[in-house]
Amino acid sequence: MRTMKKYNHTVSAIPRVIILALVFALTSTLMLYAYHRPSGTEAADLKICMMNGDDNLSGLLTSAASDCGITADIRQVVTDYEMDAGDARKKINLELMSSTGPDILILDDMDPTPYIKSGKLLDLRSIAGDSGVPAEVKQQFTSEDKCFALPAAQTLFVYAADGSAGKDLPNTSGLGTLLRFAQKNNLYFGNAYDNIAAIACRLYVEPRLTGVRSSDRRLLRDFYQSLQRLRDRSRQKYEAASFQRLNMQLNPLFSFEGIGHGGTGVSMDYLCSIEDFQLLQLLSDKDRLRYRLAEENGRIISMPCCIVAVNKNGAHRSTAVKYLRYLMSEEGQRLVSDSSLLPSDLNSLSEIMRCTTESDWISEYNTLTLPALRSRTVRLLTRDLGDRLTSRVTDGVLMDIVMTEANEYINGNQTLDAAVERAVNRIRIVRSE
Repeated sequence: MRTMKKYNHTVSAIPRVIILALVFALTSTLMLYAYHRPSGTEAADLKICMMNGDDNLSGLLTSAASDCGITADIRQVVTDYEMDAGDARKKINLELMSSTGPDILILDDMDPTPYIKSGKLLDLRSIAGDSGVPAEVKQQFTSEDKCFALPAAQTLFVYAADGSAGKDLPNTSGLGTLLRFAQKNNLYFGNAYDNIAAIACRLYVEPRLTGVRSSDRRLLRDFYQSLQRLRDRSRQKYEAASFQRLNMQLNPLFSFEGIGHGGTGVSMDYLCSIEDFQLLQLLSDKDRLRYRLAEENGRIISMPCCIVAVNKNGAHRSTAVKYLRYLMSEEGQRLVSDSSLLPSDLNSLSEIMRCTTESDWISEYNTLTLPALRSRTVRLLTRDLGDRLTSRVTDGVLMDIVMTEANEYINGNQTLDAAVERAVNRIRIVRSE
């Protein structure tokens, strides 16, 4: 019996040794793989989801992560002009509902307030209260919009009440100085498209219309409204971003008709239609509703802001908070300033304004040069084109076609019949694609 027990003990010891050897080999293999695996497969410390793709901003976010000693996986979920507010919200909801969702969301200009109130996004007031946070950053948390707005503008435009281009701007050494100056001088911040359009209208359209008789102004209004009806015939769903370029292009009358709910303002129609899509930082809710582009004291500043939000249920929330603290700090704000391509001083800003000529605006927004159209012209153009619309033609494509050919007719380059025929042929080409 003793011999058998000894034999059994020896036999049972053999598998144990084999198991230990296998465990050791497997552990060593995993450690070697972890050490030698390509850097692209490393698990990121932070997941960042950008609602709109922007290489410059992506580089800024990556640099900030590197300064913090963390790795960031940045993914872009692109929204476009044709995406309505509902679709954009669905994308955000899907990101927030996912168990592997991002730790930080870059919401572009979408209002984060509903997501904060529902507990999906973190209230950042406690972070903003840190001693190292500059005053201009702290002020962004005084309203109900408790998400950090990261200024990441590509360019800056300033228009002063007397028609000069930023002559009162100080010599700025960074973004913070510029922000403080803007606040002090009642310069407003907003979305790039509507602000730039307002400046263009102010500089190049309004002077042409100043001496226009009231009857001609009514014709211009009729033209705008006729095009609105033409757009509606295409049976597209107009909401959110699909309003953006259209309203900017269509109406050169905002300074005469006033800007407000139900008005014909070039950009206020856009703002009022999609208030949940437009966040104007540094303004109270009341002021945001009263926002009048280039009308309040005749001055405006354009600085697109990306809304940086923290997912309250993210897997790496503490790392995300650390990251936000760095972005809000003096050092982080210097990085933002250096990466934003904003003019660093008055001379460079003046050069930008000097080089922004009327021809630049015409090439980008050719409809701003439209003179008054007679109502008969509008009726003929909209009737002949309206009969040929299909759901295959999107609102943006349709308006580009209509306005381009209308401009050709107005400038005397072709007859009305020829302009309509060219527009119809272009629509047919779009349908066949």
